Amino acid sequence: MKPIVSIITVCYNAEQDLKKTIESVRNQTYKNIDYVIVDGASKDGSVEVIKQFFPYITLQKQTTATGKKRCSLLLMKTVCGKA
Repeated sequence: MKPIVSIITVCYNAEQDLKKTIESVRNQTYKNIDYVIVDGASKDGSVEVIKQFFPYITLQKQTTATGKKRCSLLLMKTVCGKA
């Protein structure tokens, strides 16, 4: 069995770019992917774009904007891939 590769996308008000980003990950030839997106309390339609791709994506939704660095550190505890 191929190892799981975790991909993390951190976003805040990224509605315009998310679909392209998600489709880029989905189009990878390596398919054993754990894809997690953390939304830093976006006020645009980011979460709605992400939900269009369930269950392919795991969404970690923050209730307050904590910044990309903090969101990334929190996610490191939830991903499945091996370093």
